[in-house]
Amino acid sequence: MYRHTVNIRLENGNLISLISRRTLLHPFAIRLEEDGMERLSGIREGGACRATQAEIRLDGQNGPVVLSWGREQLKNLSANRLRGDAPAAALLEILNRKAGENAAKSALGFTVDPALDSPLLPWKERIYRLIAAALGAEAKEAATVGKQLVGLGWGLTPSCDDFIAGMLAAFWFNRDYPIRKLAELGECLAVCGETQTTAVSAQFLKWAAKGYFSQGILELLECLRGEDEVCLCAKLQQLLSVGHSSGCDTLMGIVCGLRYGGKLI
Repeated sequence: MYRHTVNIRLENGNLISLISRRTLLHPFAIRLEEDGMERLSGIREGGACRATQAEIRLDGQNGPVVLSWGREQLKNLSANRLRGDAPAAALLEILNRKAGENAAKSALGFTVDPALDSPLLPWKERIYRLIAAALGAEAKEAATVGKQLVGLGWGLTPSCDDFIAGMLAAFWFNRDYPIRKLAELGECLAVCGETQTTAVSAQFLKWAAKGYFSQGILELLECLRGEDEVCLCAKLQQLLSVGHSSGCDTLMGIVCGLRYGGKLI
């Protein structure tokens, strides 16, 4: 997913990702035209940048590289806008079946199919504690366990981080999960990510805490609100194709998050 991405760290510590228009958007990304992406090959790593609402100026190997972008390239990536009626049972069945079929491709697959082996089995009890705390909106317990799990796994966005993001997306999607408790839960997990995971993954958790997720996740959840099984299957396949296992790990988290059915006060 990040083969054609340049990540820029701003002075305030936030990240901006410069991505191709063909790449799925995420909350801290700016889409560029293909000619702009081609010019990124000349960027000098560690160089300075200046970003405004009209252009981004970067240090290049042979002088400054100036890239233009517009607000029309922004997209509403808030899961809160999807809150509404419960998903149709038939679509949830498709989602659960697809998750089961792909569980072996995720290090968190045992959360969907307990019979599966995984390199993360030594942390199984702690992972289940995190799931229980999240489903119960117990932010302090989630933070306690999260300190042991955030950053656990492999890749630019470690497996447990993708799983957590998927759970949070499902909670934001569920109208019965109290926003106040969800915000507290997300913030606790995001704080864990500040020092325990990669800079990119920490940024995803920071945005997830506020209810913002990648386009692929939201499009999948949006399909659950409709009656189009073909669309849902297409969006599932799209999510599953993200990264080496990120899409699968995220789907396992979404399925676990959708188990919430209580009413907290």
